[in-house]
Amino acid sequence: MVSPGPTSLLDRLQALVPGASRRTLRQMLEHGRVLVDGVEARRGGDPVPDGVKVIVLPRSATAAAPPVPVLFEDEHLLIVDKPAGLLTVSTRSAGRESLWSSLRRMLKARGRGEQIHLVHRLDERASGILVFAKSQRAKVALKNLFERHDVDRRYAALVEGKMPEPGGEFRNRLVAIDEPRHRVRSVTPRDSGALRNASREAITKYTVRGSAKGVTAVEVKLETGRKHQIRVHFAEAGHPIVGDILYGAGKASRLCLHAWVLGFTHPITKAPLRFVSRPGKEFLERIQGAFDAPTS
Repeated sequence: MVSPGPTSLLDRLQALVPGASRRTLRQMLEHGRVLVDGVEARRGGDPVPDGVKVIVLPRSATAAAPPVPVLFEDEHLLIVDKPAGLLTVSTRSAGRESLWSSLRRMLKARGRGEQIHLVHRLDERASGILVFAKSQRAKVALKNLFERHDVDRRYAALVEGKMPEPGGEFRNRLVAIDEPRHRVRSVTPRDSGALRNASREAITKYTVRGSAKGVTAVEVKLETGRKHQIRVHFAEAGHPIVGDILYGAGKASRLCLHAWVLGFTHPITKAPLRFVSRPGKEFLERIQGAFDAPTS
């Protein structure tokens, strides 16, 4: 007997709101009233596995509802916990929903003229803590913090294989070499001067937190924040991040990279801020206890 596949989102909505027509259900999706595991969803044909939580928001709450968990907000900053599979920001040509656009709609609905500014981003298939600025002043100050490396940025990651050392550091220069696929690699002495000049220094420190069944759990600390930095460093060391097909890993349900810790001094109020986001079940099921708490 063949087991049935996942139900479509539209069918799940029909079960939740049995009196609604298909047209009404599609309007709910178009107006951003449907959340799937806390993330705004707009495509009725998408499959929704059993156990995934689907919520229909009331009309009055739709626009102002946070699309993701909010860890901190004041008049200067908005810090959220991004799920895997959601773009940080999307181009108009891509035509896809993003965290940035969802948060902009939320702020607009409040009617207070609040803005949102991108400071850094996470890969679509990664998850974890992201900070946005709510003013130009805060944006400039935050960017200065990141450029001076005055930010404690730590990631939880699962990498393929057993790493031989308890910890270490990767330090080299990275350069983008494949724009259609957005690949990055380390430069070598054989590279042209132009390529070396285009490269930027990248420093990644890591501590092994445990290993089991051909996978190693690592806590990663960024000293710089280059594109795909963590992914490239571990892949070139022979230990690609679990699920990172672009850099040679086998297939997995997601990219096992999570922005675990973000700590810095508030650029306006000067208050110390530190946030910790626990990695998801994909991490915890593979190596129990590896990510109970970050190192101090």
